[in-house]
Amino acid sequence: MRSIKTREYGINPHVHNFNKQECSFKNHAHSLKTQAYNSAIKHTALGITYTASKRAPTALIIMYTESIIERTLSITMYTTSTIRHTASGIKYTARKLMYTASLVTCKK
Repeated sequence: MRSIKTREYGINPHVHNFNKQECSFKNHAHSLKTQAYNSAIKHTALGITYTASKRAPTALIIMYTESIIERTLSITMYTTSTIRHTASGIKYTARKLMYTASLVTCKK
């Protein structure tokens, strides 16, 4: 009689036990999948770290080269400024010479 009552209410102990096992298998599979994802993420992070460590010297060389180029540009700009200043001085001197020449010519 008891067995009939449990079946009437939809409580079958065998099915319920099977569902628990199935649920534990699903949880185990989910756990394994999570572990696989975590492992893949760790391997990816290690790969990125390894790549970064291999690329670090290249990055340092690029930064060093960039600083050399910046210094070269700075020197070039300074040289250009000096040349312009010198050209301005030469023009000024030429004007003074022309003025002096005109004075000498006028006095003769």
